[in-house]
Amino acid sequence: MTEEISIRASRARRGADITEELPETGTAFPVDDAGETAWHLGESPSESRPRETDTTRETESDFPAFPGLGGEEEEESGPGLDIQRFIRGVWKRRWLVVGVATAVTLLFGLLAFTLLKHKWEAIAVLMVRAHQDRFALGSSTPFKPQEYNLKTLLDTIKLPSSLDAVMEATGISVKRRTLAGAIDVAPGDDSNMFQVIVTWKDPQTAANIANRIAERLVERTRNMRRDDAEEVYDYYLAQLEETRANRRAISAEMKELQTDNKVASFDTEIDVLIEEISRLDAEHSTKVAEVGAMRSAQARLEDLIVQQPEKIIISTIQRNPLTQRLTDYQWQLQEGLSRYTPENPKIIKLQKRISILEQMIEESKDEGSPQHTYAPNNQLTDLKMRLQGLTDELKVREAQVVAIAESLEEMRARLANLSTGKKEYELIASRLDGATTLESNLIGRVDEARVIMLRNEAMFELVEPARPPVDPQSSGRKLLVAAGMVLGGGAGLFLALLLELLDPFARSRRDAMDLSGSELAWELQRVPDGRNDVLNPNAPMAPVALLFRRIGNEMEARLEDDDWRMLGIASVEPEAGRSLVATNLARTLALKEESVILVDTDLRPTTGRRPSDLLGLPADQPGIREALDEGAATTDLLSATDTRGLDMLGPGMPPAGLGAASTDSLLALGTGRMRALVADLERSGRRVLFDLPPLAAQETVVEAAAEIGNLLLVVRSGRTRRSELRQTAEMLQERGASLRGVLVTDVPVELLSSKPLFDRTPPKSGRQKRTQEPQEHLEPTLGTQL
Repeated sequence: MTEEISIRASRARRGADITEELPETGTAFPVDDAGETAWHLGESPSESRPRETDTTRETESDFPAFPGLGGEEEEESGPGLDIQRFIRGVWKRRWLVVGVATAVTLLFGLLAFTLLKHKWEAIAVLMVRAHQDRFALGSSTPFKPQEYNLKTLLDTIKLPSSLDAVMEATGISVKRRTLAGAIDVAPGDDSNMFQVIVTWKDPQTAANIANRIAERLVERTRNMRRDDAEEVYDYYLAQLEETRANRRAISAEMKELQTDNKVASFDTEIDVLIEEISRLDAEHSTKVAEVGAMRSAQARLEDLIVQQPEKIIISTIQRNPLTQRLTDYQWQLQEGLSRYTPENPKIIKLQKRISILEQMIEESKDEGSPQHTYAPNNQLTDLKMRLQGLTDELKVREAQVVAIAESLEEMRARLANLSTGKKEYELIASRLDGATTLESNLIGRVDEARVIMLRNEAMFELVEPARPPVDPQSSGRKLLVAAGMVLGGGAGLFLALLLELLDPFARSRRDAMDLSGSELAWELQRVPDGRNDVLNPNAPMAPVALLFRRIGNEMEARLEDDDWRMLGIASVEPEAGRSLVATNLARTLALKEESVILVDTDLRPTTGRRPSDLLGLPADQPGIREALDEGAATTDLLSATDTRGLDMLGPGMPPAGLGAASTDSLLALGTGRMRALVADLERSGRRVLFDLPPLAAQETVVEAAAEIGNLLLVVRSGRTRRSELRQTAEMLQERGASLRGVLVTDVPVELLSSKPLFDRTPPKSGRQKRTQEPQEHLEPTLGTQL
């Protein structure tokens, strides 16, 4: 069931409204507080009306909510980093922070005045020659000397050779890294000027070092340029000799190629061959076309000769007129085919007539055969003669085609050889041109490099030599002291935060929520001397009354009724205040007209002040021991209290001969009789609160807590360890017990998450004190109870 549904169900059970807020959303909604009238001083519990009929109750509660007591403004979204805890921890250890910061600052001050000495800074100013004349011979690009990056040149200042030369020139003897650390170079922004800065413990030596470095830098750049020019000169001179030898070899190769191809000019010879090849190629194409045409004509003549018969019919006699006509048409068709093609309209018409006559003859059943007269075919003889002449002429044309093709092949081979030779010749000619051009350029480069060698210029110029400085440089002592202050303050804060982080004890409501995982948590302020922490029915506006009233209302709103119908009040260790919490909560619920049974399950012989003491009941009465050992009925063992609706079930009469420090009597809490006792109390239908012994006392106490099922855990600020609280919450969850809430007691004022319950100063007069808490009802304070 969600939190909001649980709240609405609880509100529906109570049937009346007051204003409360959802802890997570901050939304206001009505919540019942039916037990409010029972706290009125002028009305006894017997005179208060039932909650269902109380329709004339005032709209505003007589007991307003206290901020920080588990109310709406105090609810957290979940465990997280408690910034306020660390702030309070740092403030609590502020003198530690101040002491660490002071010690570190003094140490840095001592180091500053001991180690930091005055130093002098000398500056030599140099200028970069950005533009120089470029020497060129002929039309080629002018010679450009090797250029170096300015930073690269400045880095040469700290080379070992440069540092040794400077020390030798100035007469000082230090380590190289010491001298290198004293040298700095500052290039100017958008300027060709830069400074060589030397920081030294002697002003004259600082100026001397700066000047020697500047001179060394100028001399190094001059030597570098001269060495570069000499290297370029030697390189170009070697290239020139090699190029001249190469040019002579190329000229000899060109002459040899012309001799091998027997030509004086490749271009002239190639033009003549191309013209002759074009003429023969055209003639060859003509002859090939003629041969093709003659072969086609030969093929047609051969086809016609095959189709012609050896003899032809001169005349035919038919006895049937249809047959006679068919013979005439066939003769005409045969004669027409010798002159026309089968696609000719006349031939097609004759074929149709012949087809019709053959069909008519077949239908008339005329089987008479015609009589023919034959003669030799003269057309066949003419065709054979034409074929013979065409064959002879075809052979002549084919011989001509072969001869022309052979001539063309020879000419094309010659042309290919000449083309290859020409390409090679052109390649050699281009190589010769390149070698000639390169030779000319190299001659110019050699001359230019020689001129650069003779000029011997430097890249830098010393504009202003360094002079001995007058005033020393800032020593940085103040900065070191300030750094010591910052570092000391940071170290102090870190130490304070570390000590707070390593604090083993739970101290605040936020700690309890984070460590236990409970969503309900409250805090009870450390009670000042002279103030009462036991709930007094006649003081409904006392801080303790308001706190426990608040706890009861929130448990009703946030929990189902079955979730805390049987509720155990437990603590991890002794002296946490659980008996006081159990007594105050039981009396609060009874004053809200609930029927409550308070069960004291601490069966140890010596336990300090018990709930019976706080309620004014005698301690030597039968109780749980009799119920567990003798099987006595719980209804016979209940003791009435001065609060209507609240009955007490004490621990019972201690057995004779049991030592004061013995815990053997706690064994009964882990038996089946204890399980039956819990079930019997649950069947009573009343609200039952169990004051349990410390969970660390014995394993049987944990078993009893698991049997009860619902627990309110009491944690004492600064006494309960974080690890024990976390382990206890995990153990209860593993055993099946539900942790319904946590109450932190004895919380110092500076650790409260909201407004304190008690004023820092006690009341000044007896009249005021009696107004707040009547003297006749004063009970032991939390200080004595814990």
